[in-house]
Amino acid sequence: MQGKVSPEPNAQARVYVGIDTCKAWLDVYVHPIGLAFRVPNSRDGLKQLKRRLAGLAVVLIVMEATGKLHREAHRNLNDSGYAVAVVNPLRSRLFAKALGQLAKTDKVDARMLALMGAALEPNAKPPAPEAIELFQELVRGRDAFVRERTALLNQLGDAKATFLKQQIRRQISTIEVAIERLEKEVTRIVKADPWLARRYEILLSIKGVGPVTAVAMLANFPEIGTCNAKQTAMLVGLAPSPTTAAIGQARAASEADVPGCAPASTWPPLPRLSPTPASRRSTTASSQPASCPRSPSPPSCASSSCLPTR
Repeated sequence: MQGKVSPEPNAQARVYVGIDTCKAWLDVYVHPIGLAFRVPNSRDGLKQLKRRLAGLAVVLIVMEATGKLHREAHRNLNDSGYAVAVVNPLRSRLFAKALGQLAKTDKVDARMLALMGAALEPNAKPPAPEAIELFQELVRGRDAFVRERTALLNQLGDAKATFLKQQIRRQISTIEVAIERLEKEVTRIVKADPWLARRYEILLSIKGVGPVTAVAMLANFPEIGTCNAKQTAMLVGLAPSPTTAAIGQARAASEADVPGCAPASTWPPLPRLSPTPASRRSTTASSQPASCPRSPSPPSCASSSCLPTR
């Protein structure tokens, strides 16, 4: 019948998918057809998800970075040929507030992620290799043990009871064994992976960088070895910041707005002043020093015509 709206989604329509992940479920929303459903956050649930999306022209799938909860879905969907963008949860929340959506539920978050994908189209990136993720998890675990050992050492220094000191020393000994084993496992993973091994050797060749620092840099800065010169300068803070450029533009504009006033960079140096009679009459060190006369104004701004008129 003419004018009748078909309830079936159009398979040719370009759609954006938002997925809100939690430990048990994946809440899915497909924009713009308005399809919403929930599947388990498991391999079987991902199979169901891909079956539901099989007949749709999916442009982009957007999900939030939720630690280990989104990794399996990200990897599975990427291996199936879908473009998946993992965004910062704060960014997606600010996007929802900008749209006036203050409610926060799993279904609402999935819809906001789909709308965010359609409006902003965040970059889709493949997940890191499993070896890299395992390496990063082990390094973070070692760092946690080191912080715990430091806390116990501080507690040991404040403790007075002999029995308490014995218990603290036992815990420190156990943690030190765990740290040693983790360091050996991290070293094994680095040597087994060519990508990590090459960058590890380069970092060790730098003066002042030891094994612990090199491992920490590889785990916390995966951009090493993949950035161009401009991106590296921005990462380490050597590139000119927008604030500096804005200050320079404002200074140039202020000088240009003052008619008849030369820029400060062109002012001649101030002349050296000879001692005043008051300073010559000062004979003792305890006397108050005489104040010097005010320095003359720059010659280009001596008249009041340099002042801007309102």
